[in-house]
Order: sequence, then structure tokens, then C-alpha cells
Amino acid sequence: MHLTADALLERVRTRLPGVSLGTIYRTVDILREIGLVQIFTHNGMAARYEASLSKHHHLVCDVCSDITNVNVPSLAPVMHAIAAQYHYDDIDASLTVTGRCVNCAAQADHAGDRAEPVERALETAAARE
Repeated sequence: MHLTADALLERVRTRLPGVSLGTIYRTVDILREIGLVQIFTHNGMAARYEASLSKHHHLVCDVCSDITNVNVPSLAPVMHAIAAQYHYDDIDASLTVTGRCVNCAAQADHAGDRAEPVERALETAAARE
């Protein structure tokens, strides 16, 4: 689960109402430093935090900003080949694939179904003029 600091604050305040957003940020920073939390940022979105400790990559919906963790084992050989070519050491890489999730794609398809009669009516009206 990828939560913003505000979402974390809401969850924590259900049990500890006096907690501040500053406390959330400080705690998340400590958890990141000791390797218990990862941070994900993309394209101006608010930073998201997750407790997933395994190396993974992300699939992000351009419409609803849903984030899905994905494993891409075939990326490692490419990453190592590039690093070797440019003589880099201690490498890491992150892959973010963007597009429309299945729900947003379905909504867009349904919106297109509704738009077609309007477009046909406009074309018919223009042909009459």
C-alpha cells in the first residue's frame, strides 16, 4: 500500500489524536533510514510511503494515480550491462511504467460510447447547414 503522509496521519490519529504531521514525517524519515520504509515519488505526485522491503518497480495510472508494485527480474541484466559499459559501481535502478489502469480505461471506453451519439448529431447538423 502506498500512503501519503496525510493518509498516514489520518490512520494514526484514529488511535493517537494528538499526533502532528511533523511527527509523521520525522518517523517516516527514521524508518526510511533504517530500511523499514520505502518512498516513491513520481511526476509531481505527493510522496508515497510503503513498508514493502523487497526490490520492486511501479506501474502508475495517469488518471487516478493508482500505484501497483511490479517485479521486473529481466531489468537486472540490462541495468548491469549499462553500468558495466559506463564503469559504474554500487548501482540501483527504478522503473516506473505509466498508463491507464483497467478501471480508468473502462471508464474512458464508456465515456466514448456516450460521446459517439453526440458526435454523430453534430456531424448531421453540420451536414444540413
